[in-house]
Amino acid sequence: MDSISHLQKMAFQVYSELKVQFPDLTAAAISPSDLITGDQSVQPVLMVVLSFSKNKGSAERKKISDWLQVRLQQKNIDVIIRKAD
Repeated sequence: MDSISHLQKMAFQVYSELKVQFPDLTAAAISPSDLITGDQSVQPVLMVVLSFSKNKGSAERKKISDWLQVRLQQKNIDVIIRKAD
């Protein structure tokens, strides 16, 4: 239960920090997951889904992804950026 609480606190903090940088951020999901590859191996990955009210170009997407890797101190992050409905 402590790990879930820690993950939720971290997710809220990351959302708040991103919201300062990108006021058009509307929602975020951050969750550890397992990436299963074609050779049946499993790689741990942190899945991040971010929704924005405006489209993000490739430079902004890279900036967000790079920032998340540094902020979360993790290299295996899959970032999905989408425009909110």
